[in-house]
Formats: sequence, structure tokens, C-alpha cells
Amino acid sequence: MDRLEGRMEALEHKLDHGLDSRGRRIVESEVRTVMAITALSAQVGDLVQMLNDDRNLRQRVERCKTDIAVTKAKLPK
Repeated sequence: MDRLEGRMEALEHKLDHGLDSRGRRIVESEVRTVMAITALSAQVGDLVQMLNDDRNLRQRVERCKTDIAVTKAKLPK
């Protein structure tokens, strides 16, 4: 009976240790996932900013083209 109890305790210890190891790996995986999502979020923010800047620049270029056309029209021929 003592041998059986010893084996049960050893098995219980192995199970606890195995679950701790798996739990640690799961947490590490979740941390990596969160870090990747955070990096992706920052990159998306940068992309949005770049697109906004491009849109603002495009509006300025169109305004300049209009101003140039108006100026050309005023020049004597």
C-alpha cells in the first residue's frame, strides 16, 4: 500500500509539473501573440497616418495645378 501511495504521489507530481510546463508555454505563446498584435496595431496607425498625409498632399498638389492654370491663363499670349 505504501508503494502504491508513493507511486500515486510521484504520478501526481509529474502531472502537476507537466501542467505547469504547459501553462507556462501557453502564457508565453499568449504574450508573443499580444506583442505581435501590438506591433501590428502600431504599423496600422503608421499606415493610416501616411494615407492621411498623402491625401492632404494630393489636395495641395491639385490646388497648385489649379493656381498654375489660372496664372497661365492670365499671361499675355
